[in-house]
Amino acid sequence: KFDEIVDFAGVAKYIDTPVKRYSSGMYVRLAFAVAAHLEPDILVVDEVLAVGDAEFQKKAIGKMQDISSGGGRTVLFVSHNMLAIKSLCTSGILIVNGCIKNNGSIENVVDSYLAISSKVLASYIDIEKESKGFIIHSIAISNNGIIGNFNIEEDLTIDIIVSSDRDYKLININVFFNTIEGSLIFASCSPAGKFEKGNYKYQCIIPANTLNDIFYSIDIMVVENGEKAILEAKEIIQIEGVEKKRDGSWLGRFPGLLRPSFEWSKNINHE
Repeated sequence: KFDEIVDFAGVAKYIDTPVKRYSSGMYVRLAFAVAAHLEPDILVVDEVLAVGDAEFQKKAIGKMQDISSGGGRTVLFVSHNMLAIKSLCTSGILIVNGCIKNNGSIENVVDSYLAISSKVLASYIDIEKESKGFIIHSIAISNNGIIGNFNIEEDLTIDIIVSSDRDYKLININVFFNTIEGSLIFASCSPAGKFEKGNYKYQCIIPANTLNDIFYSIDIMVVENGEKAILEAKEIIQIEGVEKKRDGSWLGRFPGLLRPSFEWSKNINHE
């Protein structure tokens, strides 16, 4: 198995270098390659995907899938990466402070994990961030009233409450949807316009079947005069798009549709 292990770990150039001189990433890559190629009955993997580049992470997931499905063996995968967990596991255990909090299907366990996460509050969250007299008060997300996830086959409504104690010549509100790994999926902004001091609600409606059934984090940015960001709220909320069951079966991942624009409105002097 020696050559397969070296090739998988990608350390051929450094095979004559003492392991004590390896970086932590190289060390973990090599350790995973050794463990995965020794054909264990049970492979225990703890956050191996936290190191290495995207290519290695993809190989590691593929290898674990081969071990569990092709080899008929067990993989015990410990991770906070919900995308990796859901792509690899069929059942899960949620452990909080050393105690089992939930045990069952991976969908149910992931929902339980997200429900106790401080970032997950998909119906409403207070922000109260201020800069130069401009305040982002809160964000509310409406879609079936479900906390932690939303139905991708229905419109997703985002309400952002803001206020200012002075007038601005030009202001617009930007909403960014990112993967939980930080990759930007898309951004949408309100029409730029004059902003008079007071309280306002900005609303963005994302049409059904635009987003996919994956996890998203949402950022908000307030831009002055079309060029200067005066206020940002990063990773204020985390939600999951879910495709609902039909006739007892899943259709699989929905591809999503790209739309040229989204509908925005501004409620003057919102109380």
